[in-house]
Amino acid sequence: MTREELKLKILATYSDEEWEMLRRDEFPVPVSAFNRKTLLRLLEAIPDPDAEIPEDAVSKMSGELKAYLTNYMPDHPDAHLPVILSCVSLAFIFSEPLHAAHQTKWIVQFPEDKAVYYCPSREETTDSLCRYCVCRKMSEWNALTAEQTAAAQQQAGSSAARIRELLLKNGLLESGILHPSDLVFYPEVRSLCKQNKCGRYQTTWACPPAVGTLEECRNRCMKYEELQVFSKAFPVTDPFDFDAFQNAMHEFKENVQCAADPIRVEFPEALILSNESCDRCQKCTWPDSPCRFPGKCFHSIEGYGFLVSELAQKAGIRYLHGPGSVTFFGAVFYNRH
Repeated sequence: MTREELKLKILATYSDEEWEMLRRDEFPVPVSAFNRKTLLRLLEAIPDPDAEIPEDAVSKMSGELKAYLTNYMPDHPDAHLPVILSCVSLAFIFSEPLHAAHQTKWIVQFPEDKAVYYCPSREETTDSLCRYCVCRKMSEWNALTAEQTAAAQQQAGSSAARIRELLLKNGLLESGILHPSDLVFYPEVRSLCKQNKCGRYQTTWACPPAVGTLEECRNRCMKYEELQVFSKAFPVTDPFDFDAFQNAMHEFKENVQCAADPIRVEFPEALILSNESCDRCQKCTWPDSPCRFPGKCFHSIEGYGFLVSELAQKAGIRYLHGPGSVTFFGAVFYNRH
């Protein structure tokens, strides 16, 4: 059986009218937002449609899911089928985790532009449905980050290695070291901010003009001995899925915050920049009052006039992680201990 054949088999489960009801979120049986979004992806082109998949494994997983749901959701038998179809699609068509990221806290890395997932909830028992999931054990990720930290310690000083370690521990998966003299502050990038195509200019402490003039940004950065450009990629299969993009951006912001807290303990003078603007408050206090959360407001990396693709190239990290992904960037400036 190919992926395309499985897709057509799943699509035949419901009528065209039922699929339209699912699209309008008017399906007659309960379907979670996560499963609904997964099933609706079947209405579009799928990756590697001619790839062969084991038909016996599909049948076995479907049977085990049915038995599991009958045991744990006996009061809602009509809701079982969408769950089964969604899980089968994720396992055999999309090769993605069976649960949303916020449920199991899985993380993703993109070695060689292919998503690799690590999950802290993965079970290795023979009767666990996890054996159908693409996720790897979190212990593999922990071992990988330990290797990368050790490599950083060999390649750079202890301060750089410690920054790298804190970034890794908080989900920021790639980073590269630069010297402030490597930086170019482009007036053209700042002019894009002034055109206000993102709608954030003159609205927040995180963006121009609140961050200062381009010269003030340059002087601020040049006070530091070193910086690390960091990034994290997220799986976003539909480039027009604004909600998925926003969710990925918010998760990236949380990763930056989690890394910033310990970094500032050990490097209290550190300057941390992040992609995009700040939307922590419904309405920013700029320009009437000081920022409510100065420790949680990160200046926009683009607002400093940086061309992010150039920063990534100079730092030796990837700007793109292949189709089906979106990557966010930041930078931490620090003085070596």
